[in-house]
Amino acid sequence: MISRRTFGKLSNGHVVHAFDLTSDTGLRAVVLEYGAILQSLRLPCGLDVVLGFDNLTSYLGPHPCFGTAIGRLANRTRGAAFTIEDTRYLIPANEGPNNLHGGPDGFDRAIWKGEIQDGALILTHVSPDGHQGFPGRIEAQMTFKLSGNTLSLDMQAHADKATPINLTHHSYFNLTDGGKTSALDHDLTVLCEDYLDLDSANIPTGQILKTAGGSMDFQTPKSVTQSLDDCFVKHHDASNQSVKKL
Repeated sequence: MISRRTFGKLSNGHVVHAFDLTSDTGLRAVVLEYGAILQSLRLPCGLDVVLGFDNLTSYLGPHPCFGTAIGRLANRTRGAAFTIEDTRYLIPANEGPNNLHGGPDGFDRAIWKGEIQDGALILTHVSPDGHQGFPGRIEAQMTFKLSGNTLSLDMQAHADKATPINLTHHSYFNLTDGGKTSALDHDLTVLCEDYLDLDSANIPTGQILKTAGGSMDFQTPKSVTQSLDDCFVKHHDASNQSVKKL
């Protein structure tokens, strides 16, 4: 079941809606039109396992992207610039000399349009050609669906010209007490055999390293004893024709 309600208003009077999703097992999620934010994910026992705020005003201020959509580019772009087909594009530098998560006016600060369709919540956002220096018009879509005890999220983006796209969703999970204590005692599983080597600015060097036997090997459950800001590599099926390279 999915219902819509008012969550708050922007300074210009625009109403921001929240969508309440509930499964037949009692799993509940709250997703906002602002930033496509997963504001709450409550287990049937009532425990909220994602971090966030109870009001829109807090999301409008500075925060570490609690539960937001990230785009156009997740992670960091060295020198806040890139080249496509001999054309150099400059984008905002918002972490030292580099660009983080697409810039200060990224998808996490956008108003997404929500639509309930076939038991799912579909959020769409259009980023115009040239926004924050990026080429191409982007139509991004995030589809949230609850089924039993599973929350699924499908992310898509369609561009009308060559442009870099790297979407993610930025929820912080704490499975113990909703963030009252650290999550560094959690067990983590990441089914990836490779990860990216990072430089001192947490930007990939281009070298792909093996996880096996090292501190980044989470293929079997292992305690998270350190803060992670890393890129694991999930290899896709090369025969999948829906995956295209620019």
